[in-house]
This record gives sequence, structure tokens and C-alpha cells, in this order.
Amino acid sequence: MTNVPGDTATQTPPDSPAKLRFRDSMPKPLMVVFALGAVGALVLALVLVLKPPSGPPEPLGRRLLPPVGTFAHDVGRIVPAPIPPPAPAPSAVCSPLDRLRIEAGTAGQVRLAAAVRALCALGHGGVPSELRQAVLGLDGVTIRFAAFDRTAEEATADLANGVLYVNVRFARANTPTILVAPVLVHEGWHLAHRALAVIAEQEYLARVAELDACKQLIDRDKWIRDCLDAEQIVGLGETRAVDLLVAAGYAR
Repeated sequence: MTNVPGDTATQTPPDSPAKLRFRDSMPKPLMVVFALGAVGALVLALVLVLKPPSGPPEPLGRRLLPPVGTFAHDVGRIVPAPIPPPAPAPSAVCSPLDRLRIEAGTAGQVRLAAAVRALCALGHGGVPSELRQAVLGLDGVTIRFAAFDRTAEEATADLANGVLYVNVRFARANTPTILVAPVLVHEGWHLAHRALAVIAEQEYLARVAELDACKQLIDRDKWIRDCLDAEQIVGLGETRAVDLLVAAGYAR
């Protein structure tokens, strides 16, 4: 016998698996668990898109890598930021850093000059010895913005040529100018003692000067990673800090 549409012999019973809706195919408690899991997976996906996971942080002693060649710290390849024409002539910013020069566009000069002026006030005295030495070490130095292969690094100094390269991120208008001042101080210590190798002890003393600059110039709740790293390293005391830096690759 030929079956035709509507023939009860070929119709699927209403409660057969083919006719069950998805939400009716499992017990309600299991459906709730399934729904919550789907929502959780969606939320996790959004979080990972908006804030991708980062790798483990560098060990404390390797936040600033040991020297390479004539540079105080190894930041990889250095690409100086272009200076928009016409380039303003570098000019003295303030005493006692009359011979310091800033090579940057007009906006960059304004930003770096503001940080240098904050340091000039410290160079006149009344501050810890390491900090004053580091500030005065910037006199006669040329400061330039640059991009580094190691993007987490903030600065390095070419000790042979007296050039201090600062991460170009500090040129951004939304970055408070004062945050670059302790970075300049750290490299200023190495420039002030450029006749000495950047060994573990010298790096520790640069951190001491940097921490003093952070305390003098920036509210504690505004500190960036460099200030916090300096605080941790100095907090170890010189002996333990030097051992830490030696383990990170600095010469003793």
C-alpha cells in the first residue's frame, strides 16, 4: 500500500525525538548548567579579546638588562624618532644643566624640558648625594626619543657619545611629563660615572638615585613600574641587590 501525506502510518508521533525541541531534550537542571556554561564561555572570550593574557613578568633583576657595547642597557635595536621639520634648535633648559640638549620636535622639546626643569631644582642641592650626582651627570648630554626592540624598556644611554635615548611613549600627550624624570636620573647616574663599567654595584646605585627621584617628584600612587622596581631592589639592601643583579647578568 502506498503511503500518502497525512497517512497516520507515516506521521511521526508528537513525542518522538525528531519532534522534541532542544530545551525539552534534557532535564531542566542540566539545561541551566548548560546555559550558564555558554554564558561563561562568552564572557571569557570577550575578556581575552579586550585584555589578552601576557607572559610571566621578567625577573626583578632583569627589568633593565645589562650593558651591551657602549650602551648602559641592552634595549635591542634603537630607532631614533624622526624630528619633524623645521627642527627647532636645541637650547639650554635650565641651570645647572646648561649644556644639556634636547633633540626633538617642538612638542617633544616642551615635554622633555618640563621634566628637565624639575630635575634642575634637585641639582642645586638639598637632596641625597646619589640623586644630585645623577642629575648633574645629565649636563652636556643629548636627549632623544627612540623606539626600542625591547618595548618594555624606558631608556638607555650611549656612554661613549653622551646620548640618552628615551622610549618614544613618553612623547605621547596623555603620558604625564614628570614620569620620565626618574628614568633620566637612572641613566644620568651611568653618564656621571661613564668611566666606570656598568657593573652590578653601579646599577644598584643608579636605582638608589632613581628611587630618590621618584620620592621627590611623584606621588606614590602615581609611580610607574620603574619606580616600583627601584623600590624593591633598593629595599633588598646593597649586598642582596648586587647578588640579584649579578644573577641577572651584570658583572660583579
